[in-house]
Amino acid sequence: SLKAHIRRNHTAGDFHCGQADCGQVFRTKAEAREHERAVHRVGLPVKSFSHVCQHCEYSFPTRSR
Repeated sequence: SLKAHIRRNHTAGDFHCGQADCGQVFRTKAEAREHERAVHRVGLPVKSFSHVCQHCEYSFPTRSR
């Protein structure tokens, strides 16, 4: 239900990054999950970051197009 989703993902608490060498703590589970995807690329398919810019780490699914 929506109520359960809000309670699980958007209620304030201490949510630690799941990566062993990171140690960052976030207010909500959603913020922690977003950090893991953006910084550690957790949960993203391999092809979505197979071509990464060497200057800014922006990723592309193909090398050229």
